[in-house]
Amino acid sequence: MAKPNPLKHPLLKYFISILLVSLSYILGIYTSSNNSTSPPLQEQKQPLNCHQLNFSLPVLDFESHHTLSLPQEPLRNLQFFNFCPPNFTNYCPCHDPSREADFTAERFFSRERHCPEPYEKPMCLVPRPAGYKRPFSWPKSRDYAWFKNLPFKELSEVKKTQNWVRLEGDLLVFPGGGTSFRKGVKGYVDEIKRFVPLKSGSIRTVLDVGCGVLSLQF
Repeated sequence: MAKPNPLKHPLLKYFISILLVSLSYILGIYTSSNNSTSPPLQEQKQPLNCHQLNFSLPVLDFESHHTLSLPQEPLRNLQFFNFCPPNFTNYCPCHDPSREADFTAERFFSRERHCPEPYEKPMCLVPRPAGYKRPFSWPKSRDYAWFKNLPFKELSEVKKTQNWVRLEGDLLVFPGGGTSFRKGVKGYVDEIKRFVPLKSGSIRTVLDVGCGVLSLQF
């Protein structure tokens, strides 16, 4: 009777496999430890200097080594506007009294708006009146203006009996009640209603001819 083959036993196969894997693992650890192990301190003749550099840094050059020649342009002469003559303080380009004689007086065409031609425009800065102050901001500018900004008393003297403009100290005061409307605009409109039925809607516009200011009521 033949003897059974011991290699065919399953437990023996597992034991041999585990033995081979263990030997391979131990051999690998031993080989890697020999390659990575540093030499003993006795074999190091010179101490290591980690701060010592064995190379020199290159010298960096940041200077430009190229040029481009540009044509030199002549300096421009900057021109600044000069001040206009003193008589230009109240200059109104399109309403210049000195130009009225150049136009016909028929139908008061000379009083129309006549602006100067481009070649007639003065190239200068109009000077400010003496003592000029910054104007009032809205809505205060609706009722007040500095007299030195408009240094003319004629209108306030001619219309002093009318509620138009008054000179009070260094201020021109505009009451806002109209010219000949001593009771104000509201009183004037109420008087118009006495003669013209504005509420009916049949009359939309009333022209008060002869009032002195060409009153127009809507």
